[in-house]
Amino acid sequence: MTALINLTRHEDAALRLFCFPPAGAGPSFYLPWASLLPPAIDLFTFHLPGHGNHPSHVSGTDPRRLVREITPLIPAGDPGGLGLFGHSIGALLAFETARQLRRNQSRTPDLLAVSGLPAPHTQTLQANIVSGVLTGLAGRDDLTSLLPDDPGITTREKVLHYAPVVADALLILHYRYRDEAPLDTSLALYSGRSDPFVPGEALAAWNDLVTLPATSRLYPGDHVYLHTQAPAVLERLVKDFRAATRTRAA
Repeated sequence: MTALINLTRHEDAALRLFCFPPAGAGPSFYLPWASLLPPAIDLFTFHLPGHGNHPSHVSGTDPRRLVREITPLIPAGDPGGLGLFGHSIGALLAFETARQLRRNQSRTPDLLAVSGLPAPHTQTLQANIVSGVLTGLAGRDDLTSLLPDDPGITTREKVLHYAPVVADALLILHYRYRDEAPLDTSLALYSGRSDPFVPGEALAAWNDLVTLPATSRLYPGDHVYLHTQAPAVLERLVKDFRAATRTRAA
């Protein structure tokens, strides 16, 4: 089952940021962020089945079912500011979770921040995954973390590493966009400047899905740019989150 992980325990924080891991990643992906955020923001992430130290669990490939598991983990009626951030497939899960929150709790996040993913209503999203599946992962460390070419790495270790990556690719292939009213929320858009997965127009197309659009912010690097650009992205994310909560309160 999916679990919610609190990475900071800033219990008096006025803002709560829920981060969705990228393809194949576990909660540890966002652990370095804990020391970079101000005490005003409490940081959470999700432990998805089959990811991280849950390798004995089977990874989910049904996006609707996974979102139904995630949404109840976000507390209802919390008076603090609510932000959702997702990178790669995490952006898709963050978006669909925001729509599920609107259905279940009649609320939307103050901020929906998406990174490294084409807008889900475009053809780009699944077309790129199909291309990646057909060409294989060999040499594509610009899209996901690859194990080193080391004869000491066992087949079992390879399975544990790559199974959730492949499962998340299948999750995107199983995804079907459903037309709904735009989300009444502020948007933030981030990406690596040389990300082969996210053409500029496909990132900007996220603006079609919200009432408060955003300008795309690009950083040095490719699809895994967050590994080196986390401090710069977080500095911008904190500003965007605070601005979004002021907009909601106005």
